[in-house]
Amino acid sequence: MINSNPMKGRSVYSVWLEKFGKEIADEKYQKMLEKLSKASSGENNPMYGEPPPEGTSYGWSGKYKGIHFRSKLELYYLKYLLDNNIKFENGEQGKYKIPYETNLGVFNYFTDYYLLETDKFIEIKPKNLIDSYINQCKFKAARELLEDKHIIITENNLIKISLNEMYELYINRDLIFTINTEQKFLKLYNKKKR
Repeated sequence: MINSNPMKGRSVYSVWLEKFGKEIADEKYQKMLEKLSKASSGENNPMYGEPPPEGTSYGWSGKYKGIHFRSKLELYYLKYLLDNNIKFENGEQGKYKIPYETNLGVFNYFTDYYLLETDKFIEIKPKNLIDSYINQCKFKAARELLEDKHIIITENNLIKISLNEMYELYINRDLIFTINTEQKFLKLYNKKKR
């Protein structure tokens, strides 16, 4: 059988490299990347204005008493909210979007929680990520829009849940992990138990 696809096994860049040389191929490739970035940034992105889907994070995720969390820190805070009967909503709703600008365009930021009684927007973030470029852009926009209603909470401000307590919540089905997180948790729990 003859291969009818002349591009099979080849990239656009490799074709440009053969045809135009490195300098022009690099220039064309950079322009292509910029065009693709613009075509999928901001309002052109099909996820524009939408929170990330459940289970897309690489950290710990699952549901605590039926409410979704995307990190261990969010789980700690969610447990605190529920244990103290604090009324809240998930901040990742369209009505709470905060537009922010980066050097790649305009995007939407959603805080983790909105506290109904105090009118506060809560962001749970590991302290080592607070100063990242993207978070600085998000937090600047939040400060401008919400002023002191935007609160960032780090691991320094949270009451941690021990592995044993987490296991009890897991056994009682109050805590349901995604498959990847469940495997990670059970491995960690069993290792600690030895």
